[in-house]
Amino acid sequence: MFRSRTKIFADFCRKPPVLILSAGKVGSTSLYRALLDQYPGLTIRMEKLPPEKKPVNIRLPHLHGHYKADFCDYLLARYVHGTLPAAAAADTDDNRLKIITPIREPIGRNVAAFYETRLQRILGARPLKSNPLKHALASRLPILVKDRIKRGIAALPADSRLHRRLVIPQDGWLYKDEHIKQIQNLDPPQLRQMFLQRYDAQFFAIDWFDNCVKKYLSLDVYEQPFPDEKVAYYCLNQADMMILESSLPNATKAQRVQDFLGLDAFEMGYRKVTAEKTRAIADSYALFKNEVKLPGWHLDKMLGSKFFRHFYTKEDAERLRQRWSE
Repeated sequence: MFRSRTKIFADFCRKPPVLILSAGKVGSTSLYRALLDQYPGLTIRMEKLPPEKKPVNIRLPHLHGHYKADFCDYLLARYVHGTLPAAAAADTDDNRLKIITPIREPIGRNVAAFYETRLQRILGARPLKSNPLKHALASRLPILVKDRIKRGIAALPADSRLHRRLVIPQDGWLYKDEHIKQIQNLDPPQLRQMFLQRYDAQFFAIDWFDNCVKKYLSLDVYEQPFPDEKVAYYCLNQADMMILESSLPNATKAQRVQDFLGLDAFEMGYRKVTAEKTRAIADSYALFKNEVKLPGWHLDKMLGSKFFRHFYTKEDAERLRQRWSE
C-alpha cells in the first residue's frame, strides 16, 4: 500500500522530533550522539538551510529511503512555517518540534573548522568519499551501527588485508604519509598564513544566524538580549528553539537539554570531537592552539561582529584578544 511522504514522516513524529541546527564545530556532535542514545524520538542534525539535496546526502534509517534533507523539509514546513496540515498522528498541543542550537566563539570554532577540512584540502589529501567502501561505512549508516562495525574492525589483526581495507579514518580524509609529514613540518607562521588564506570562509559562523535562522526560519535572534545564563528560548509557530553556549559546563548543558525536552534524565559525556578527528595531525593542532597568533584586523572582524557582540561580553572579547593577539 502506497503511503505518502507526509504520512510516513508524521508517523515518526508521534514523539516530538529534535533538530540540532548549528554552524558546526560547536559541540553538536557530542549532543547528537547523546540524544541518539537517550532520546526516544527522532533526532537529526543540520548545519545549513535550506537542506542540501545532493546524491551524497545521508539517508535516515527507518524513513523508507528518504533523505535527511527530505525529512528536514517536512519538519520546517509542518512545525515552523505551518504550510503542511497537522497530521492526526502529530496533532497534539505538546507535539512541538524542538530545535537546539549550540554556539561557540568564532575564533576557536574557525580553528577547529580549519583542521577539519581546509588544511587537508590545501595539502591535497583526498576526502573519504573518494573511497566508496569506506565512505559507505562512515556516512551511510546510523552512528550506533558504525560504532559496532568499528569495534569489529578493531578486533581484526592490524596487519590483515581486511583490516587495512575497512579501517575508517577518524577525520574523514585519506592521508598519505607525505601529507602527514607536510602538516607536521609546518611552523606557526606557515599555519597562520594558511589559516588566513581563505578569510572569507570564516564569515560563515558570524553570519550564520542571519543567513540561516533569520532567512529560513523568520527569527531574528538579535532582537532581544542574550541572557547572562547563556541560554535563550524562542517560539516559532509549532516549534521551540533553544540556543546555548557550548562552553557551559556539561552538567549545566545536560540539565538544560533535559528540561527543554521534558526528559526524566539526560547525560552528556565530554568528547573533544575535533581532536579525535584530527588524530593523525594532533601535534600540529596543539601547536596551532598554543603558538599561533592572529593579526589585529582579524580579531577586530571576529570580535566586533554582530554575532560576537550579541552573544558574548566585553570581558570575553578582552580574554580572546589576550589569547590570540600578536
